[in-house]
Amino acid sequence: MNIKLSVGILILMSFMFYACNSSESGKDADKYCDSVIVIQNRAITQLDSFFQSTRYRNYSTTEFYKKAQDETIRQIEALKKLGNFHEDNTLHIALLHVLTVTDQMLKEEGKTILELDEQLLIKYDKQKVDQLDSIENSAILKIQAAQLFFDSVQVQFLTQYGFDVVADSTQYTVKPDLE
Repeated sequence: MNIKLSVGILILMSFMFYACNSSESGKDADKYCDSVIVIQNRAITQLDSFFQSTRYRNYSTTEFYKKAQDETIRQIEALKKLGNFHEDNTLHIALLHVLTVTDQMLKEEGKTILELDEQLLIKYDKQKVDQLDSIENSAILKIQAAQLFFDSVQVQFLTQYGFDVVADSTQYTVKPDLE
C-alpha cells in the first residue's frame, strides 16, 4: 500500500472517529440538558401550585408553601447529585441560580404571601389583596428573570454541542371583538 493511500485512510478514519465522538458528546449533552430541565420543571411546577393556592379558599396555602420549599430543596440536591456536564458547568450554575432565587423568594416574599393569605381568609381586605398581588407579581418577575438567564445559557450550551436551536416562530393574530 502506498503512503498517500495510507495517510488518506488514516485521515478518513480520524475524521470518522471524531464524528462518532462528537455525536456521542452531543447525545450526552442532550441527555444532560433533559435532566436539568426535569429538575427545573419539578421545582417550578410546585412553586406555581403555591402561587395558585392563594386564589382558592379550598386549598391550604400553608401546605403548598411547605411543598414548594421542600421541592426546591429536593431539586437543589438532585442538581448537586447530577453535577456538571464534563468540564462544562454553565448549565448547572444557571439552574442553580434559578433554584436559589426560588428558595430565597420563598423565604422572603413567600412568608409574606403566606401571612397575607391567612389574614385574608379571616377577613377580606381590598388593600391586603392588592398588597398580595403586588408581592406575588414581584416574586414572579424575579423567578422569570432567573429562568430567562437559564434559557439563554441553555441555548448557548446546546449550540456549543452541535444543536441547531431555533426559536418558536409561531405568530398569533389577535382578532378584535365583534360587537
